[in-house]
Amino acid sequence: MGAVGLIILLFLEVIIVGVFVCIYWSDSTSWRYGAPYIPVSRNLIQQVLSFGNIRQDDVFYDLGSGDSRILLAAVRLFKVRKAVGYEAATWPYLKSKFLIRAAGLEKKITVFRENFFGADIREATFIYMYLFPGTVDKLAKKIATECQPGVRVLSLRFPIGNQKFRLLDSRKINRMTAYLYGKI
Repeated sequence: MGAVGLIILLFLEVIIVGVFVCIYWSDSTSWRYGAPYIPVSRNLIQQVLSFGNIRQDDVFYDLGSGDSRILLAAVRLFKVRKAVGYEAATWPYLKSKFLIRAAGLEKKITVFRENFFGADIREATFIYMYLFPGTVDKLAKKIATECQPGVRVLSLRFPIGNQKFRLLDSRKINRMTAYLYGKI
């Protein structure tokens, strides 16, 4: 193997190590803030979002937005006015930025690489989250404090245990339960 071959091999090794470091770091960041990066299956997204009765005038927030597949579907399928995501983990955030740009939706979708507990969510009319139960309850307190009455919250798999929210509907979708709440 010549010098060029060794350089190419070294370059590939650096890329592979870099990808593994990003994935590991991304995973640890996700766990620290409330849930690992576990994307919702693409064939369930439309069912889950349809259950939420999303409207075109909604300002849609995804707290823990991962690779932005939910945000992309909210804009593409439900034509929401605006979509905003918060993702602390590096790898899903970078992937989401790429997917949003590839779709040409940078003017409709904004994603921040931040912890959602520090997010400004006052503008939201609809909030989606797929997080662990303790994180769901902490976020419910934040939403109750910062959002207007009437904001709808769709929590996938885990219910909200907060009296400031009224359960509007719940439904089994595949093997998960979706809970739709309205802030009182």
